[in-house]
Amino acid sequence: RAMAEDRRKRQVWDRIDESWSDQVEFLRELVGHESVLGKEEGVQHDWGFTVPEDDAFAQAVARAHTEVTGRPAEYNHATAVTDARFWRVHLGLPATCYGPVGANLHGPDEWVDLESVKEVTKVIAAFVLDYCGVA
Repeated sequence: RAMAEDRRKRQVWDRIDESWSDQVEFLRELVGHESVLGKEEGVQHDWGFTVPEDDAFAQAVARAHTEVTGRPAEYNHATAVTDARFWRVHLGLPATCYGPVGANLHGPDEWVDLESVKEVTKVIAAFVLDYCGVA
């Protein structure tokens, strides 16, 4: 049985290896395209985005958050850049930002509350089951 599990893992890893170069090339082409990434005097910039509170994807995350935590989800706005912008603005894919409690992001004294990491893990699991129609 262990050999069969190892063989299955190897098959999955091989598929990742096989598709990886195609994915990397696709992203290189997309990012290099002027409609995706603007260039101005050596500075790269891109547009921000907003996820409306009535967005089906955001509502599914909010439902999962409330189900797990017993608290309503909070909607925040920030001036930071995230990968969600890329997926939503340029590829038209549903995306939002959701994560654990912490502070001082990307700084020398960055921290995250570990209990909130566990809570977020449960929320993401509940979201996937709901959004993908599994539960």
